Amino acid sequence: MNRAVYLARWEDFDVAYSELTSPQYREDFQQGLKILQHFHGSQRIAQLIGFCDDILITEYYTLGESANFQNMVRASPEIDNISLRLQLCVDYVEILSDLHSSLDEVMYVMCDTNNLDKLLTQYLLSEDMHLVLNDVDSVAEVTFVGGEWRGIKCGKRELEGEFVAPEQKWTDATEFNDTEMQTYDEKTDIWKVPDVCNCFLGSGPEATRLQFKLLDIHMAFIGMIRLAQHYHWIIENGGFEPWKSEEEHSLAAPPIEQRIPTRHGLEGSSISLYLSMRKK
Repeated sequence: MNRAVYLARWEDFDVAYSELTSPQYREDFQQGLKILQHFHGSQRIAQLIGFCDDILITEYYTLGESANFQNMVRASPEIDNISLRLQLCVDYVEILSDLHSSLDEVMYVMCDTNNLDKLLTQYLLSEDMHLVLNDVDSVAEVTFVGGEWRGIKCGKRELEGEFVAPEQKWTDATEFNDTEMQTYDEKTDIWKVPDVCNCFLGSGPEATRLQFKLLDIHMAFIGMIRLAQHYHWIIENGGFEPWKSEEEHSLAAPPIEQRIPTRHGLEGSSISLYLSMRKK
């Protein structure tokens, strides 16, 4: 941990008091402050109340991290419904859309999200059950320089695991070398959308049916191999719509190769399509 966080009181309001505890992380701490200032006023990012030296005061969210969501709905099943779960998916994509919207020739990338559990700790739940981005210390900046976007690298260590986007992985047969590692951009966030959304949706019957309806959108986010893994997982777990047989599902689906676009330029298509679900 590079900071200590406390529940504090300020003018009769509960607030989150964050203090830097490891000076070697001061650059990250200051980057987090910069992001909070840049997005001040956004309902989707934790609200900065004040700061001084190595101390930040932000709004306190009583429901805590989004990692607690599944335990929360198990404890209070009366609040659990598929609309709420889908709304969390939409919230997540809206936050990414805000980060990736080019303002002042800068786009922002969530770097410290190399596994699902870690990602979920970086988002909080508001009182009205919406996602709020909170941990922004490791948000990197993709900048527009000399007529082109200049990519980033998330740290100097090799990144591994299924949750990591393909372009973030070292593919050479030789030992990892950071100086030869390629850079990447905001598309690494987009790669994670299907896994994050499926986590929020859960595994109930309504969620399974909705996951089928989301396949066309999710296929724009993940590559063919990952798509096949998701698709076969649903099939193996009995996730067919009850009025359709396995054969009917296969016949209804266009060939995979016709439905997998390139991963570049997705913000204008798949992100917009995802956000349009709010209106349905």
